[in-house]
Amino acid sequence: MFYVGRKDNMIKRFGHKVSLEHVQQVAAAYRGIEQSHCVWEAHTRRLGLLIKVEQSKEEDPHFIMALRCHLLKHLQPPFVPDVIVKLKCFPLSSHGEFCRCLSFK
Repeated sequence: MFYVGRKDNMIKRFGHKVSLEHVQQVAAAYRGIEQSHCVWEAHTRRLGLLIKVEQSKEEDPHFIMALRCHLLKHLQPPFVPDVIVKLKCFPLSSHGEFCRCLSFK
């Protein structure tokens, strides 16, 4: 038998249990966000937030900074993502589900 990892969306970060779904929900509540997914990059131990924004907000240079302020206000420090990436469309697996196996550069 091999232990691959947890099936749910909980990770351990800085000694705290972090729910990826909770981070997604807080981000989705921010105005201008159409879709959000929180991902954990285990080998670099970084938490990332992938977002798809409304068309009217795509060119706003301050949108990411305003979103980060919103997250800092509504989340505990271990829950705040290290990286926020704006995407035009989300990567999908061959089954049509969101693909969580990404890396941040």
